[in-house]
Amino acid sequence: MRLNRKQEPIDEGSATVRLTSGVPSAELTLSREAYQRGDFNAAVEAARVACTQQPMSAAPAFLLGCALRAVGNLDEARRELEHCTHIAPYYDPAYEALIDLLESIGDCPRALEVALRLEASVSGLADNRFRIGTLHLKAGEYQQAQQWFDRGLNSLAPPRVSRSLPFSKVTIPRLKHDCMQVRWLIERRKLDTRFDAVAASYERLLATLSDRHDCNEIITLEPDDLASISAFHRRCLLIHKCDRVENCLDRANDFATYEATFLKLPLEDRCIVIDDVLTPQALGALVAYCHESTIWHNDAQKGKNYLGAYQQSGFLPPLVVQIAETLKERMPRLLGGVPLSQVWAYRQVMGNEAIGTHADFAKVNVNLWVTPSEYNRVSESGGLRVYRAAAPDSWTFDNYNNDVEMIKSLTSEKECKTIEYRQNRAVIFDSRLFHESHKPQFVDTYEGMRINITILFGKRHD
Repeated sequence: MRLNRKQEPIDEGSATVRLTSGVPSAELTLSREAYQRGDFNAAVEAARVACTQQPMSAAPAFLLGCALRAVGNLDEARRELEHCTHIAPYYDPAYEALIDLLESIGDCPRALEVALRLEASVSGLADNRFRIGTLHLKAGEYQQAQQWFDRGLNSLAPPRVSRSLPFSKVTIPRLKHDCMQVRWLIERRKLDTRFDAVAASYERLLATLSDRHDCNEIITLEPDDLASISAFHRRCLLIHKCDRVENCLDRANDFATYEATFLKLPLEDRCIVIDDVLTPQALGALVAYCHESTIWHNDAQKGKNYLGAYQQSGFLPPLVVQIAETLKERMPRLLGGVPLSQVWAYRQVMGNEAIGTHADFAKVNVNLWVTPSEYNRVSESGGLRVYRAAAPDSWTFDNYNNDVEMIKSLTSEKECKTIEYRQNRAVIFDSRLFHESHKPQFVDTYEGMRINITILFGKRHD
């Protein structure tokens, strides 16, 4: 949760508790209103008065901390948010704001301490357990990360925003992917042979259900069927080691020239392609991470024939952080002052319909493909289509992704650039441009599934 953007209001609700302090003071109301309209200096001044009037009330302390961060006073913001977590130890938004601030200044060890303190105060918040797992993962502490992700996947308080189906509900693609991954891991002795029975249960379910349900249908499993796969279903059992390498980006690429080309282009043409972007060592490590890590749990996507893995629940190992940092170093004018905002990966399981036309709520999009090209059955397909059309500045996140009719009206008569699929190819473009996957047609094997990794930098209005 980021609190230093005008379009992102303060979150004073919680999965566990709502912050109350009786009737809010006039100064607290003034501060909240000023914050919401983007007048952060006024918000700070009014919140200071409110804190003086109510020194042991969490509401003004929380608001003051958020407003101080927005004006760049990070040290005092940190103190106020720390104060808020102590006088309101069950109010998770204050912890989240503090953790986000600590991460932004690079103090991840302290961020982890705060997240663990929240777990001790309010046990069972999926969002916080994922956050703890991610902090361990970024530090290369794989076993600890795996344990926290596993706890988070089926916590009593589910994630506030989730692309995962409820535990008892599945799709045919989800069953197929997990069946193939279990078998693949057993063959390579990553899972012991006791999981043969689990794989057999997946195969039985697929044989029983595939004829009755299509890939987009959501199926509710019977209790006995669910129990037969529960040792693997919605579990984070393995995270493959994916550490930093000596060089992650191939030095043969002239990133300065790519950057200069991108910056000279008009908005509708801001799309460049870089081949052989990763070194062989980095590419191999990333492919192994995707195959061996049981992190593919986002199964409620619009196109349910693919699965997702997000940075909050397992897709932010040290190597991915290094790739993002090195891209910023190699293209400082484009990415230097722009923070990493989101990372995810999608894995196409079946069919040739994948991610439909949309834009991303960011500044720059890096789309990277890692599945070997030999698995692509149609060489001119399987890549990306980028339209010469950008989302309007007034659009919300929901417009960017779900307003199908408006997106169609903006793109139907626009030219579209098609980038063919190739392993280790990166497509870098302005995130406001509408884009879509181009009919993936890959071989039907576990290692042949198309995997694309998306790295987003910045916010739309940065």
